Amino acid sequence: MDNTELQKLLDALDRRLALGEVDIGTYNQLKAKFSAQVSHKEEPVSAAVSALGRDAVALQCPGCMAPLPLPADPSQVNTICEYCGGTFALQAAADETERLRDDIRKWISQVAGSAGMGTTVDEASRRFIFRDKLLPQLKSAGERVTDVFTMTRYQPLFTFSPIGKLASSPFHQALQSTPDLSYLVDRLKETAARVQSPEIKVFAIGERENHELHLLEVRCLEVCYLANVRHHLAASTPDGFDKAKTNLRALAELYGRTSQLSASVDPSLARFSSALAIRMAATEEAVKTLERLMSSPEGVMTDAEVGNLELAATKLEQAAVEIESAGREPKETIPASEGTRIDAYSVRILATCVRLFGQCGAETGESFVGFINTVEQLVEEAKGPISDLRWLSALLSNLALYVDSMAGEASLPIVSDFGWVEGRMKALVRSSLFGGTESAEGERRILLPFWVAELDFSQQKGVIFKKGQAVEGLVFLEAARHNRECYVVIASDPLSSQCYEATKSPTSIGHSTPAVVPVMGPDAAFKHMKQFVSSAKGYAGGYVRPLGLVLLPVAVTRYYTKKAERREVLTPCNSINVSTFEVGLFRLGTRDLLLIR
Repeated sequence: MDNTELQKLLDALDRRLALGEVDIGTYNQLKAKFSAQVSHKEEPVSAAVSALGRDAVALQCPGCMAPLPLPADPSQVNTICEYCGGTFALQAAADETERLRDDIRKWISQVAGSAGMGTTVDEASRRFIFRDKLLPQLKSAGERVTDVFTMTRYQPLFTFSPIGKLASSPFHQALQSTPDLSYLVDRLKETAARVQSPEIKVFAIGERENHELHLLEVRCLEVCYLANVRHHLAASTPDGFDKAKTNLRALAELYGRTSQLSASVDPSLARFSSALAIRMAATEEAVKTLERLMSSPEGVMTDAEVGNLELAATKLEQAAVEIESAGREPKETIPASEGTRIDAYSVRILATCVRLFGQCGAETGESFVGFINTVEQLVEEAKGPISDLRWLSALLSNLALYVDSMAGEASLPIVSDFGWVEGRMKALVRSSLFGGTESAEGERRILLPFWVAELDFSQQKGVIFKKGQAVEGLVFLEAARHNRECYVVIASDPLSSQCYEATKSPTSIGHSTPAVVPVMGPDAAFKHMKQFVSSAKGYAGGYVRPLGLVLLPVAVTRYYTKKAERREVLTPCNSINVSTFEVGLFRLGTRDLLLIR
């Protein structure tokens, strides 16, 4: 056998070792035998290949592909995955891991084929096989199974129970778009196993090759970790919080490692990944705080927990800025920064809940769980058809302001003059031939919240004023219901000057006159005001400037005869015609709130 034939045998032997087709003992024996017969000797494959037969392969969870913990007891037959919570037989997991490894060896043999024949399987040859044979197929498979999740993977990760009561929330939209884990794993496990296998890593020689392989690993694993976070956090259970933290920690480590590996290869990816790692760590801190709040059987130190949540929200906002400035493509940075900012917004909403808990529940020893359940009921009663995170934030902020104002610790714009009521009651009395004259009886006096905006407009000919005359007024929208009714009060009406005075000199609600809680948020209110002004005859072209929330005095009056009765809601201005309503009492901790139902 000449040198050429012997060299071919040596090349084939190197390749078979790299593919895992021969063990290290057989390889050493045959290598020594054939090498002695050739006149020159090349360096054998690298130490990584030589050690391949001795490498231990970590078991992966069949449910989410996360690493399974090693059993403390050698006789243990089952294990529980700390990432997804599934219970699996160790032997079954080991069998599945070995099956995947066998499949990987066969796949490498099929893909690599005769690549490198005629030369020794040195680093250059293995790099060639990786770049031209293995990597393109791995990339194609990875993109095929993960592309459908590209737009949802960076969406919101944080939630707590009242958000689940909203008609719409970005977190639950992302949750609904996140497939079941079993479906995910079925599609991903083969590609992930190939990317993570020692057999593939033998061919990834250089820094860039290892970087490419790591990015494929991240692409596969992050989908499962992110799905775990959303599903477990949505469950809002102690076990769910624990699993969510574990997966957030894994994501932070995954992105942190990506940042390190990308520092010299792709600096923009390094910055982007570093910002994602910060996002995951900050979200984990928020989950830890939520877990403490939900697990405490009694009152908590609300100021400290509010501080923790505000700090986490600030870190999330900083991470969003870092994501945007990383230099990546908009298709990556826009979803990631938006999702991060929404998480920060949700964390701040939780901070408002904790602050409110401190105002009306914590001092009594009531648990946060009980309090947050009451908040859920309140959200369920107060929400409208399009209530979202901004609405929830406004509702809770207004609640906190109302509670403080009721205690005399905060001020609100309040028009408190009820002197007009008697005159209005008499003016609305009716009489008829058969029913006679009505009697009037005042049933309730309350402060009703209105969103108020300044309005500059030009009245059109035939309405009230001459064409082109500039008129100023105020637009009112009832804030205690989602009925979207708008009313215009001209500047000459006494109510206009009273509203301006109230905004300049706010006062506390106190205990003299009960006040109804607003449920319409400012964003929706001013949107409806603009629509009203643009579509109402005579006001088109008017400019609306938000003035804020003002409490107006209203009186619910009963008119009756022997044969019939009716009720009217009287307001201090004839231009504001509020429909009748029922006022209900809502107990939030130690505070009694009024809601219109």
